[in-house]
Parts: sequence; C-alpha cells; structure tokens
Amino acid sequence: MLERQRRVSAAIMPPCLSQGRGFIYNARMDGITGLIKAQFEVSFAMLADEIEACPDSLWLEKAGGFPIWQQILHALHGAAYWLRPGSEEFPEPFPGRKLYPELDGEAEGSVSKEELLSFAREVESRARRFFSLLRDEELQRPSWIEPSARTFDLIAGQLRHLMYHAGHCDSALRERGIATPPWREVGRAIGQGQDSTR
Repeated sequence: MLERQRRVSAAIMPPCLSQGRGFIYNARMDGITGLIKAQFEVSFAMLADEIEACPDSLWLEKAGGFPIWQQILHALHGAAYWLRPGSEEFPEPFPGRKLYPELDGEAEGSVSKEELLSFAREVESRARRFFSLLRDEELQRPSWIEPSARTFDLIAGQLRHLMYHAGHCDSALRERGIATPPWREVGRAIGQGQDSTR
C-alpha cells in the first residue's frame, strides 16, 4: 500500500512555486510525514492567497469580531508557535506593537499586507525546517512543546486552524461580492475563485 501511495504521490505532486509568490509546496517526500507536509503547504498557500485577494478597502474591516489582517496574523502566529523545530525559540512577531495575535484584545494599529506576507514567509520557512527534521515515528510521540499531545495532533490542529481562518476570510470576501482565490489541491490550483467547488 505504501509503495502505491508513493507512486501516486509522485505522479500528482510535482514540485512547483505557488503562483510566483514564494510559497513553495513540494510533496516529494516519503512516508506519512511527507503527505502531511504537502497538506500543510497547500493549506498555508490558501491562507496566503487570502492576503493577496483581500482588497485594501476590506483589510482593516472587522469580520467576525476582528479585522481580516488580525484573523490571518492569528493563524500565522499559531503555525509559527506550534510548528518550529527542536527547542527553537519562538520570536513574537512585530515586537513592541499591540496587535494581539491571540485575538485577546483590540489591536492598536494594524499590519500591512506586505508585512503580513513577509511574516508568512518566515513562518513557512520555519515550518519547512520543522517538517524536514520530522520523521514518521515521531508523529506518535509527545510534542516537545506540549508533552500532553502527540506531534501529529498538533500538526493536524494547525491544518484545521489554517483552513478555518482561510475559510473565514474567504467568506468575508464572498459576502461583499469580491472574487475569492481558487481552491488548491496538492500540486495544482483548481477553479477560478467564486466559481470553484469550495
């Protein structure tokens, strides 16, 4: 079964660059870890797509209690915290600014799209290092960050978290009649925004 998965994965998951934005997803890794990494990267790319799709007129507007930019910062902040290799320190993003990435307060100021895309690249790079060091047998072991949870559970939680916030932002765009980014599959994008099958 695993050999069949590898052949299928190699056929449908060519390395590529996500729309030239610098968000790379390359799923040519063996084992379950490689498959999970591929799903993380495509989910991450979908969140990054929301940053670029959001018009400036909506960037600061609240949707679901918080501005779009703060929702995305929150999702990125979680991935940056939970998906870091070894005992790597967690550098708090945008130090000295009261942005409340945990959504535990109303931000004083905001983050520009360029700043958030730059932070997203940092998070992606850290996550890439995390996955490059992770082995299948470690998925069942306790996480070094939260020993009461398995490493797999924390990764799966981040996949759900990224997609929750990507969907939240997507809904905010749709409600205002703004074209949404296409749905992505591992190795390719499908559909053209609002006409996609999401």
